[in-house]
Amino acid sequence: MAARLSIALVALALLIAASIEATGAQSPQGICGRTVAVQTAILALHNGHNNTSLACGAMDTAKLNGLGGTLNLSNKSISALKAGDFDDLSNLGELSLNGNSLTTLPASIFDDLVALTQLHLQQNQLTTLPAGIFDNLTNLG
Repeated sequence: MAARLSIALVALALLIAASIEATGAQSPQGICGRTVAVQTAILALHNGHNNTSLACGAMDTAKLNGLGGTLNLSNKSISALKAGDFDDLSNLGELSLNGNSLTTLPASIFDDLVALTQLHLQQNQLTTLPAGIFDNLTNLG
C-alpha cells in the first residue's frame, strides 16, 4: 500500500513538472530562485507600476512578460548572476547592471530580453563573455 502511494506521488509530481514545462508557466516558487538583487529589483519594478506588494512566489510568467521600463541593478554589489535571472522579461526596455563586481555572465542570460533597447554594463570587471551572448538583443541602440 505504501509503495503504491509513493509511486502515485512520484507520478503526480512528474505530471505537474511536465505541465509546468509544457505550458511555460512559472514554477510555484515564482522568481524566488533568482539572484536576490534581481528578485528585489523585479518586485520593486512590478509593485511600483501596479501599486501592489507581491512576494517573489506570486510573480508568474504573465506578470514578468508584462514588465516594461528599466530594471535597475546598478551598484548592488552583484558579483555573479544566475542563468535564468532575466527569463520572461520580454518587454523590458532597459537593464542597468553598471557599478557591480561582475567578472563573467551566463551564456543565455539575455536571451529573453528581446525588447531591450539599452544595456548598461560599465564599471564591472568583465574580462570575457560567452560567444553569442548578445545575439537576441537586436533592438539595442
